Amino acid sequence: GMRTCTVCVWHVGSGEGVVGSSLSSSWCCIPHPAKAHRGGEDAVFVTPWSVGCADGVGGWAARGIDSGLYARGLMHGCERAAMVGQGVLQGEGEVGAATGRAQLQATLEAFAEGLNPVRLLKEGYDGVQRQHIIGSTTACVASYLPLPSEGRGDSKAGVGTAAGTMQIANLGDSGCMVIRDGRVVLRTVEQTHAFNFPRQLGTGSQDTPADA
Repeated sequence: GMRTCTVCVWHVGSGEGVVGSSLSSSWCCIPHPAKAHRGGEDAVFVTPWSVGCADGVGGWAARGIDSGLYARGLMHGCERAAMVGQGVLQGEGEVGAATGRAQLQATLEAFAEGLNPVRLLKEGYDGVQRQHIIGSTTACVASYLPLPSEGRGDSKAGVGTAAGTMQIANLGDSGCMVIRDGRVVLRTVEQTHAFNFPRQLGTGSQDTPADA
């Protein structure tokens, strides 16, 4: 199948205003040579604050179905939802330190709700279901949720820092690792129904984004 690698690196900034951090992401998809002509079976999306990958289930090929269509549709829907969700910070230049803490908190709560990875996954899932695309895929979506500049510090506990928190929704045997200072601090757990039968979203599956 296709080997999909999504690499995310966070750079903590020192700017004023609503957020004091940013996310720099890169990705690479390398399809199996026999599947390269149709783009492989996996898909990735990357936005300023969220990333995701979908590993199309290869078993559909035996029935003449390209599960890559489902994977790409899912990630496209997640990407659109993420772009809408991050829109709450479009005016961050005007919402600065002078903004009241209550308003600032409300802005960041709306941002966090808009980029909740389970919500993004559901938006993408609902979209491909409406299109009646046949196929299925595993999926992993992660969002980085910043804290106000004045709330930042040097803490590195868990998968969050005082500059922000990373939230992950993983369904099936896709996965995510958080590596900090050369040490793995978090690794998602694979979800399977049985050997070589991962949880998955799509045709004939009872799994849903709520299972992530």
